[in-house]
Amino acid sequence: QRKPGAAIFDRALKLAGVRPSEALMIGDSLEGDIVGAQRRGILDCWLNRTSRPCEGEPSPTYTVETLDEILPYLGL
Repeated sequence: QRKPGAAIFDRALKLAGVRPSEALMIGDSLEGDIVGAQRRGILDCWLNRTSRPCEGEPSPTYTVETLDEILPYLGL
């Protein structure tokens, strides 16, 4: 199964030993990563390295341009 299919997200959650509410999906694909995470109830962060505008759906919860920008969202 491929993203945004539920099975891949369920497998990742199971391997990590966490519930969807305890996870954060960080991804660079709106269609695969963000849509898939939102469908499973996982908090999402779009890694938008090219400053591409996000128009319409999906609307990411967080958007960052570098991985360093994610740290405050993790409480680090």
